[in-house]
Amino acid sequence: MSKAIPLKLTILLACIFALSPLAIDTYLPAVTQIAKDLNTEAHLVSITVSLYVTGLAFGQLLGGPLSDTFGRRKIMTIGLTIFAVASALLATAQSIELLWFYRVIQALGGGIAAVCVPAIIRDHVSGAQAAKLFSLIALMMMLAPAIAPSLGTAILTLTDWHGIFIFLALFSTAVIIATKLILQPAQQARQPTAERQSLFQIIRHKQAIKYLIAQAFGYSVLMIFLSNSPLIYMEYFNLGSAQFSLLFSINVGVIILINRANSFLLNRKTPQTLLKIFFTMQLMGGAILVTSAVFYPDSIYLVATGFALAVGAISANGPNAQACYLNYFPNHSGSAAAVLGFSQYATGAAISALSSTLYNQTLFPASIAVLICAFVSFVAVQSADK
Repeated sequence: MSKAIPLKLTILLACIFALSPLAIDTYLPAVTQIAKDLNTEAHLVSITVSLYVTGLAFGQLLGGPLSDTFGRRKIMTIGLTIFAVASALLATAQSIELLWFYRVIQALGGGIAAVCVPAIIRDHVSGAQAAKLFSLIALMMMLAPAIAPSLGTAILTLTDWHGIFIFLALFSTAVIIATKLILQPAQQARQPTAERQSLFQIIRHKQAIKYLIAQAFGYSVLMIFLSNSPLIYMEYFNLGSAQFSLLFSINVGVIILINRANSFLLNRKTPQTLLKIFFTMQLMGGAILVTSAVFYPDSIYLVATGFALAVGAISANGPNAQACYLNYFPNHSGSAAAVLGFSQYATGAAISALSSTLYNQTLFPASIAVLICAFVSFVAVQSADK
């Protein structure tokens, strides 16, 4: 039975989801400063982004089944506590090795907490209602990466890079307190044997796995864009940082527009129908990028349009795919969310890393990668009802 989710709980879930974007983007303006203080290279500090995404994936895989067994509130609080402690330890790191280690611990905590969010939503609502709530939380979460670099810069004007991690520790501590006050304790813990059966069923579920594949490859398009857009816009097209920021903001604008359009359309259409529409849009974006690479390699307008369509579609595909996927697992939503989260982040990290490695001063690697990912997602969704 669907139960209304209070606004204060919605805001809390959005804050928990926003922890990882904040953790990834807030410290970016301080990368060179950290490298100098730790007497290391800047690219070694930047590796912590990949380490965080990897830790986030495994944290979700760990936290989901535990939340089914011991309750969302308890496991979410443990994850947030790990995140807070690791953030504080990051402020004390005096070597690049310690920075890497604490960063992985921080990511594990963030993943354990974040995976409880879709599980809590599925505990309350399903179908179009769940997709609407996923859309709202996604929109609120998008504000985090948009303001995070500016927030990091502001902190650096008041103190040094240690202050950024102290801020993350304090913010996550505030979220822990809010979790204790807002989230109700679990009614009943399940048996561990049920969890093992649940994971087995999730992997073997022929219909749900199609939505998982669609979500994992669709999300990979965003990772490809984030890892390749600086190379394409600032190196290939020789744009300045201000021009790059403008093009990047256009993508953010399209993401918000599509997100709100999807929420409105959910009043009239099912998440399954909207997935087919918006994955078609993503496929069109990939086709435009490849067309530009083959026939119009100097057209920045085509490239910007292709990325806007492919990346913008994610803000509708993500909420709808999660709602459709979790609809199959009303009693094991934590484990199901863990498999989805792990698949999404692991696939995105691997494909984006590969596309960046293959970058050869042309548009082909990123364009082909986007088209392939969009095509796989499109096929998976088209076959989901068969």
